[in-house]
Amino acid sequence: MSKIELSFICILTLIWGSWFYRKYVKTFFGTKKRLSWLAQQQQNKKIRSVLVILEKLYQNTNSHRTAKLAKIRRGITEDSFLYGEVDFLTLIALLTYCQPTEHDVFYDLGSGAGKAVFSAALCFPIRKSIGIELMPELVSLAKNILAEYQKTGHAKNNKCEIQFEQADILQRPFSDATIIFINATAFKGQLWKNIEDRLYALPIGARVILTTHQLSSSYFKLIYSGTEVMSWGMNSAFVFEKIK
Repeated sequence: MSKIELSFICILTLIWGSWFYRKYVKTFFGTKKRLSWLAQQQQNKKIRSVLVILEKLYQNTNSHRTAKLAKIRRGITEDSFLYGEVDFLTLIALLTYCQPTEHDVFYDLGSGAGKAVFSAALCFPIRKSIGIELMPELVSLAKNILAEYQKTGHAKNNKCEIQFEQADILQRPFSDATIIFINATAFKGQLWKNIEDRLYALPIGARVILTTHQLSSSYFKLIYSGTEVMSWGMNSAFVFEKIK
């Protein structure tokens, strides 16, 4: 084997090893951290029961494939349409920092198949849980799952109003939001700046959960920051509160 071939193999090994570590090793320990967190929660049993409900609701769906086929069908190539989901326990932990009550209205801006919307509605005593998504195929998927959920006894015992809407998050008003989640990793440049500008109009006391991006304005206070589990591996996450 020549020195060039050996060097090439070493470079590939380093690249692959780094990817494997980020994708699997760090994710393993991140999941372990959240399972440890779950064991310490008073709502441990309720959270686990909600996870079982969601697994049943989504067992025959493949939201990543739905998003991929929709992009191909529509000829969409923009990075902002890359599909990814926050881990269930990660979202519940981040929402816990927001201390949701029966007065809160939760929005997921870019809600995909709706898992975050259901998670918030079933785990916390919030008034409304609303998903806004631009891709019609994903909205249809979420609405179909909502229809199945409404047939269950769990829906009869839950007072939270769940909605899914097909709309542009840069156009659809959300002035009634008190808690917002944005899986913002794929939102870059002017797109993210436009979204960020809309967040400044939120009422005082509103909480915002973000992946990757931070809110640098003095109008927001950082409540939590950390590295959390997502469907694509580990990613930074933040929780902010509007203070003025």
